[in-house]
Amino acid sequence: MVESIDLPIENLIMVTMDVQSLYTCIPHTMGIEAVRKLITQNPTYKGPCIEYTLELLEFVFQKNYFKFETNFYIQRTGNAMGSKVAPVYANAFMSAYEDQYIYGHELFKKYGSFYRRYIDDLFFIWSGPIDTLEGYINSLNTLNTAVRLTLNYSLQQINFLDVEIYKYKGRLQTRIYTKATDRNTLLHYSSHHPRHLVNSLPKSQMIRVVRIDSDPEQCLKDLKKMGDKFLERGYPKQLITDTINTVQALERKQLLQNKPQKTRRDNNNDLYYISKYNPQSKDTKEIILKYWEVVARDDSLSSKIPKRPRFSYARNTNLKEHLSPSDPVKKYMLPKAQHFLTPCPGVYRCTGCVICNTLILGKEFRHPRTGKRYVIKQRLTCTSTGVIYIIKCPCGLVYCGKTT
Repeated sequence: MVESIDLPIENLIMVTMDVQSLYTCIPHTMGIEAVRKLITQNPTYKGPCIEYTLELLEFVFQKNYFKFETNFYIQRTGNAMGSKVAPVYANAFMSAYEDQYIYGHELFKKYGSFYRRYIDDLFFIWSGPIDTLEGYINSLNTLNTAVRLTLNYSLQQINFLDVEIYKYKGRLQTRIYTKATDRNTLLHYSSHHPRHLVNSLPKSQMIRVVRIDSDPEQCLKDLKKMGDKFLERGYPKQLITDTINTVQALERKQLLQNKPQKTRRDNNNDLYYISKYNPQSKDTKEIILKYWEVVARDDSLSSKIPKRPRFSYARNTNLKEHLSPSDPVKKYMLPKAQHFLTPCPGVYRCTGCVICNTLILGKEFRHPRTGKRYVIKQRLTCTSTGVIYIIKCPCGLVYCGKTT
């Protein structure tokens, strides 16, 4: 925590830096070599063979491709930002960069301290003159590497990720930071999500405020601001009031401590019902649980299924994906030209058998009693199989049958 820095803060310079386009600028050879170094220097590594892991990484990076409209491209340098391996790979590369160029630099060893980094965002304290800081960054940016750094510094306050670091009462303090241009995009209370997730969102966000704000008075102000944001998004006032009272009673020091990792329980016997979350999910869950005892009493299943199934939901397609898909195929792909031999949907005669005279030809038909219109989506003749059909007699009666 920055408030624990025991230095005269009057002349301390707070510095943040950002690596420009880190994910896409890492050369494959340097990145893979950084991973090799990180693994070989880790005495607790118990993963697969190192060479095997590196070969897999090399395959992933050299064969990575992306599609733009109708063209496919190979990514020659860097890694795709959406890739699961990207953050770990970028961290390994920056770890090697730090060891070689940042920590060992003469100016940093003399004036730098309290260095922190989150992937491509860097923060540290500089106790020297400003011109030495600028000279230090210029020397890093002129190195023969792919890393280029943007510099921000201040004597009074600076923003790092979602934290604002400032000087107050002779110490460095922290509070939650939001951009002036940020809009209130918190999940609306009426949004279609599981209720327990929606109701837990205010507490998780307010715990974030308590963790970040080091001054109790500032923390109370930011909690009220956060509560107002949730009220604007339709959350019940009582829920927000109770949540603020709950998080105010929490100890900040305990919240900042690393939680012990939970031991994984043996879940080999768990049975998951996985589906996309939709308006019927709650009813489906209640029906399954209501009649689960019937399934559990089956002699052949009772020893193979748990007493209660577990439910897991995948995210359904949202409105943005409907309105603005990432790959709008219909925008650039022309409709396929229909060949004259392509079968058109509808009912047609075959070669002219007796039954052909009774067929109702066309691409649609209407129900003989209700008059409801039905569109035929396949090409059908009297020789088609697997079809439910009706034959209308001249007397007005209708016969319904099926073909095998």
